[in-house]
Amino acid sequence: MTFFRPAPWPLLGAAVLGFAAALMLDRLLAQGGLIVLLVLVGSLGLVHGAMDALLLVRHLERTGLRLAWGAVYLAATIATAWLVWPLPGIALMLLLGLSIWHFGEGFDHFRRLPAVQQVVYRCVRGGAPVLMPALIARPALEPLVGAAAGGNAAATAMAWGCWSGLAVVWLCGVCVWLGWSHLSAPADRASRQTALIEIGALAALYALVSPLMAFALYFGLYHAAGHIRRVLALAPAGTRRTWHREPYLLAAVALTCALGLLLAVAMRVHAIDVALPDLALRGIILALVAVSVPHVLLISLWAAGLGRSPSAPA
Repeated sequence: MTFFRPAPWPLLGAAVLGFAAALMLDRLLAQGGLIVLLVLVGSLGLVHGAMDALLLVRHLERTGLRLAWGAVYLAATIATAWLVWPLPGIALMLLLGLSIWHFGEGFDHFRRLPAVQQVVYRCVRGGAPVLMPALIARPALEPLVGAAAGGNAAATAMAWGCWSGLAVVWLCGVCVWLGWSHLSAPADRASRQTALIEIGALAALYALVSPLMAFALYFGLYHAAGHIRRVLALAPAGTRRTWHREPYLLAAVALTCALGLLLAVAMRVHAIDVALPDLALRGIILALVAVSVPHVLLISLWAAGLGRSPSAPA
């Protein structure tokens, strides 16, 4: 069984029309990619993060455990935001590392492989959406790195050096992985097919649209939407409530919105001389870093179960 199954024609048609609209918006508006990123992070991205509350409620039987996990989750989010607030360059690097590890999560595919090969597979697959723009779209990415690093020359140089260096290492690693995985695990075609199709699709995406637009489409319409589908399919036997009737989930969405609004206000107050697009980009990075720390840890714990969902193969 492979990860990718033929999609219905209406879905394919909608995808083509959606991509055409994104491409047009990218060409017509200077901040088109940032606008789409804000919309998708604030909608599908927000719900995808709030699904963590649904995992905790549905799969922890004792209320005390749920509350304890929820408190730790919230504390980790706030602590991370507080620690990286004055260090935008460090926040960007931390987000890159967390994203590589998280986007490379293969659920039950690569868990048949030895531990070293699992790590290599995660880095190969997860590095594609994060590191590829440094290879394909460098001119468009450089000013974004400067804005994300807070306009500090030293932080920008450090961030760009790390990003571009990791991208070159990743590309070399992909070449080595292709031969190694074929020789060491010739029967594990599902993992290779998943990674190769994703890498090819992302290469085309980054070549056709701006880095922010490409990442927005990947994160919102592929990663976040897929995660929502997997979590909803993991409902235990006897669960009757639909997602919009889950008070914990709705409370998580409301709390996330409130914290995001507080973050936006605080950033605007402390950076009144910063251009709004740059401030929005930094806000997205800071918010994603803050929620990624507990989210990545939690999803890693449930990865095998999410991969075994009968109605949502991963």
